[in-house]
Amino acid sequence: LPSVMETLAAAIALQSSPSSNPFASDPVFRSGHLKTQVTALKGKDLVMMLGNIQDVGAIPHVARQGVTPQVRAEHIRWLKKLRQLRQEWLSLSLAEATLQVLVFYRTIGRWSTATWAKILGSVAGAMSRLSEYCKAPDVLLGEDPTWKDAVRQANREKTTNIQEKPTPATSQDAKTIVEHLLATNRRDQAVQVMLLWLCAGRPGDILQLHKCNVQLEGEKLLVVIRAGKAQSLGKRAQPIHTLVPPAWKEPLRLFLADRTPQDFLWQFQSLQHRLHAVTSLTHAIREICPLLVARSFRSGALREMLAKGVSEDTLLMFSGHSDVKTLREYIGLDETNVRRGATMRKAAEHLVAGQ
Repeated sequence: LPSVMETLAAAIALQSSPSSNPFASDPVFRSGHLKTQVTALKGKDLVMMLGNIQDVGAIPHVARQGVTPQVRAEHIRWLKKLRQLRQEWLSLSLAEATLQVLVFYRTIGRWSTATWAKILGSVAGAMSRLSEYCKAPDVLLGEDPTWKDAVRQANREKTTNIQEKPTPATSQDAKTIVEHLLATNRRDQAVQVMLLWLCAGRPGDILQLHKCNVQLEGEKLLVVIRAGKAQSLGKRAQPIHTLVPPAWKEPLRLFLADRTPQDFLWQFQSLQHRLHAVTSLTHAIREICPLLVARSFRSGALREMLAKGVSEDTLLMFSGHSDVKTLREYIGLDETNVRRGATMRKAAEHLVAGQ
């Protein structure tokens, strides 16, 4: 019987020379249903297989079905990183070599347990569709015991080490912090807090806004979220209509007037610079409210809107969540709260009153 590597080499040769491949016209073969035994592969085999990653645009249409452009781009990004194996990792099993690369990036990126579990899933997904991205058969990492253990441990950590939810901010917190930042000549950060509160926005989404995404007419504010977490998940642009408090209108108007429609509201040279801006904003917020962070305004604004009778559909528009259950969990409305309050609005009123 041919060895696993001989079978793998033959499969790669078939895909690289369609004229000699009797299955080249078979959409099942082209769309990634040829699998290879993962436990017998090594790190060096991974490098060989990933030697010719194709651009997203070059993937045949039949192979694109069921995967969004964002997911395909994420797959390719990680497959390219996996090619960069250190010499000492080449003799490890394919799963172990892959984990070594990911552990390296986890260390320098300081990933949370949730991010670690997500990346493991993304890489496994990319390898399971490998034939769509390069001339190699698909690899099912989930069949390798080492990979299974890593995924099991990541999910266990994710369950037991759930990131602590930030203390929700209140409207008074937002007002006080904005006043302090304006008084200390930190207008950029003051506007960031304004938009975080008014849009119930994620810091990463707000910091990626263009001037053309923000329109202020009197007290009416329209913000269109076109970049950030929701869009990375394939969701549409998120328009948000809200009202600006009188004390905030003039500082916000002057801030917007200083930028052209094509400008970002805030210029960052890299993702690291943007993450640093979030950290810097949190430090500024804690000068006034030590328990709050940049993410506190999102959950706090949603709670107060709900307590004031804003409809569930409107709340979902602000939050970007897909269903009410996820929204409830996000703002701390478990089933006990809802039963005690009879309605979501009453439950939110209890929570806001108890802050």
